[in-house]
Amino acid sequence: MNIKKPLGALFGVLALIALLAPATLVRAQDKPAPKAEAKTDAYTSSTTFRYEGLIFVDAMVNGKGPYNFLFDSGASTSILGERLATELAIKTVKSPMGAQGVGTQDMSLAIVETLRLADFEREEIPVGVMNLDHISGELGKHMHGIIGQNMIKYMRKIEFDFSTSTLSITRFKKGQGPQIDAEELLLKVMIEGGIGGIKIPGFPGGDDDEGEEPAKPVKPAKPDDDPEDDDQFSAGPNGAFGVTIDDAPALASTTFSYRHLDMGGLGLMEVAMWFVDVKLNGHKHTLFFDTGASTLAVLTKKAAQGLKIDTSFEYGVKGVGESIASEGILDSLEIGDLKIAEPTCSVMDLDAVLGQLEIVGGKCDGIVGLPLATRFKRMIVDGETKQVTLEPYGKGEANAFDPAEGEALMKQAVIATWNQKASKLGFGGDCVLLDDWEKLKLKDGGLRVESVEDGAAAKAGLKKGDIITAVVGAEKDDAGKAADMPARGISGLVMWACIQQPGTLITLRALRGGETIEVSYKLDAYGFKGSFPEKYRQK
Repeated sequence: MNIKKPLGALFGVLALIALLAPATLVRAQDKPAPKAEAKTDAYTSSTTFRYEGLIFVDAMVNGKGPYNFLFDSGASTSILGERLATELAIKTVKSPMGAQGVGTQDMSLAIVETLRLADFEREEIPVGVMNLDHISGELGKHMHGIIGQNMIKYMRKIEFDFSTSTLSITRFKKGQGPQIDAEELLLKVMIEGGIGGIKIPGFPGGDDDEGEEPAKPVKPAKPDDDPEDDDQFSAGPNGAFGVTIDDAPALASTTFSYRHLDMGGLGLMEVAMWFVDVKLNGHKHTLFFDTGASTLAVLTKKAAQGLKIDTSFEYGVKGVGESIASEGILDSLEIGDLKIAEPTCSVMDLDAVLGQLEIVGGKCDGIVGLPLATRFKRMIVDGETKQVTLEPYGKGEANAFDPAEGEALMKQAVIATWNQKASKLGFGGDCVLLDDWEKLKLKDGGLRVESVEDGAAAKAGLKKGDIITAVVGAEKDDAGKAADMPARGISGLVMWACIQQPGTLITLRALRGGETIEVSYKLDAYGFKGSFPEKYRQK
């Protein structure tokens, strides 16, 4: 058996956190969420979830918790953050390959005694272990791990009610559902280094490799003592940029099928992501439905070229690895009975994660993300029939997490950039890690400047190392008055700049050497160079 190729595909899809809300800025702090609700029957249990650009749930690990986990259908294996593995003294072994998403990141492997969500629990489950601190810095609260497909595929039915933030999980009855999982057995062999106590040289736990001892305990983040600080500040659905749109047309219920990729041809080893058929500009493509992606569509560069999609502004993406994304506009996206006209799509190099699939006979051109589901009131995933049903809101009901305005803002930014009406920030940066907030006295985090271009920002005195905490007066509060826009993620600020006219005066509040300063300058023009569809040309 050639083990190298299946392993490459296996580790190539361990986790993909493609975009952490590029059009959404969220402020929150660690605090326990409500406890799981009572069972509705012997096999079904419910709990609440938190929507913060993506779906977060409370999970128990080895009987302890609750811990903040991302629910991610695009991760083939569940993940523990390094800090949680350390806190629980979980022994790890080095992975022969890194986790691959928008790039590659170092990862270890471990087996946890139990992983529990609501009343659904799996025992002796293999997990990846990696550093999630960067993601926590953008979220403003610690993300302790990821619920991946080695939990999800064992759920017979999953129902998200977005109107009540309720997640219901129905278990398979005894003898039903997946029975033999060669992928999981292989992972356990790798982690334990052999079979039945016999060590196999070359495997992570084999030879004299006794595994990595847990590092010294990490000081847990301080809980939030101010309940009013749990507000969400959004540049999308909550209208932070002051853009309004017409009411979206009523949606009808829609159902579509998904499938797993059978790596061995016998159903024993699967890439258990939700691969779906989607029509892009009228042409059938295979994408995977990823609840861990906060944009509607992400395409590979090759797929975008095939569809002749012109792209607009660019921004950096960090999640599992790093990449550069650019934005374009599709003519249409169709899945099931749902057709979305002229949606934006992100284009990036996804070869690190999707290129591995071709080794085992699979082909995938990108991702359809969570905004597909948040258009609707409920999403029901049937693990037996492998079907997803999206049920709409009724007449007069308000959509709790409607992505329409955020998508309209993204489209506005794309078209403005094409027509030379967009601005650029003039600097690049990355979020301040959550563990550094306290020592820097940052209540809501910040964005550390990593580079400053020649231009208005540099002339105004912005310097590498400055920590930007807010754009002064850049959004409106509930009363319609000017309010400061918190700054943490660079991608949201890039989009915000693209919908500002060149020459717009902005003021950045920042920390420099422990002192608060303000830097004001007029935004330079983005300076887009390239072609774009004639129908979007403005006079």
